[in-house]
Amino acid sequence: MATLADVGRLARALPETSETVRTAGDTHWRVKDKLFVWERPLRKSDLAALGDAAPTGAILGVRVADVGVKEALVEAEPDIYFTTPHFTGYPAVLVKLDNIDLPELEEIIVEAWLDRAPAKLAKDWRGTDMTTEGSRRSSVEPANLGGEMTGEEQKATTGHQAAVPDPTAVRVALWRAMHVEVDPSPHVLEDEIGLALAAPDDSWRDRPDMDPQTTRPFRASIVGRARFVEDLVVEQAGRGVDQYVILGAGLDTFAQRRPEIASRLTVFEVDQSGHQAWKRQRLIELGFGVPEWLRLVPVDFELGESWREHLASAGFDADRRAVVVSTGVSMYLTKEANLVALRQVATLAAGSTFATTFILPLELADPEVRPGLEMAERGARASGTPFISFFTPTVMLDLARQAGFKEVQHVSAATLTKRYFRGRTDDLHPPNNSEELLVAVS
Repeated sequence: MATLADVGRLARALPETSETVRTAGDTHWRVKDKLFVWERPLRKSDLAALGDAAPTGAILGVRVADVGVKEALVEAEPDIYFTTPHFTGYPAVLVKLDNIDLPELEEIIVEAWLDRAPAKLAKDWRGTDMTTEGSRRSSVEPANLGGEMTGEEQKATTGHQAAVPDPTAVRVALWRAMHVEVDPSPHVLEDEIGLALAAPDDSWRDRPDMDPQTTRPFRASIVGRARFVEDLVVEQAGRGVDQYVILGAGLDTFAQRRPEIASRLTVFEVDQSGHQAWKRQRLIELGFGVPEWLRLVPVDFELGESWREHLASAGFDADRRAVVVSTGVSMYLTKEANLVALRQVATLAAGSTFATTFILPLELADPEVRPGLEMAERGARASGTPFISFFTPTVMLDLARQAGFKEVQHVSAATLTKRYFRGRTDDLHPPNNSEELLVAVS
């Protein structure tokens, strides 16, 4: 039998681990701001799904490498491991602490930490602390705990590490600014506010991923998809739609750049709690503030929290049409999790529109960009957020139909090129068969 005190002791012994006690009283443990284990009391929906099989003791949520590992654990040791419909398609397993012994608990916590830790940190720790079982358990240093967060998101979490923006979100913002700086007019999208939000040091232009030449096709893809999405929002606003939801909003700046449109809508930016606190602070520092019609909605996607529930709490009206957008996310989710996400949007009010990006299998990409995509895939894997899913347009359209959408459309890179890049003298355009768009109507 193990306890939450055992979990805390084992988790804190791993490098770069922070412990978070949320206002609800449950505790989370993260490595470099990535969740790996957490206290997970059963909710009403879990109890209803499990029925008489619902355990009564303390429950721990644990990240695993993939859904296959979860399924194998549940099948092999159902007295210890289980899951609920809430975690369908999500690489996490629930643990009955009353039924697990300490050696097995330590093993699964360490494996979760290794899966979520940056590759170099995990490699260094393996090399110095995993030569023997004895040294692994005795020589790791206790992690420093993070300080408390500030701002409105304190309602959702306390004691968290200092909030910082996601590196991928920063990269997207810098590429959007670079388009204005290095690409000749006309610009597909003019966004230098994201750069101001990120506030990188003066050497940011010297980063390898900011090389003006090698990043051209990816920069074009980023600004092309952003322009398409914003045109879609403007079009739908003209048809009376007054709710705009951005899932994984990152450093999106539509509300700041297009207030004449955004102020006619309620804009819901959904992202991790720490990021939302950071962005709120930066918007205030830059003088933009957070107007009443802009809602920064904190959701812990890593816990499988329902963005629909959090949207409702933020004032979203499920009986009115909306535009929902999710860009640069689908490749990090399993096929099953993508289908779940599609179904969540498909059940919104009839006439709601969903736009999302997806990445085609790398072998289908244009030869000139394939090395860059392969490098991005390796980098994502090394950082602990690997690309999991690649889709052909046919498969993505089929998933949307399965989810219940009435109308589905594939928007190719070639379509974006014709719409936004035609006539350019510099031949800037998004690469074919790389990242493309699905647009679906409920």
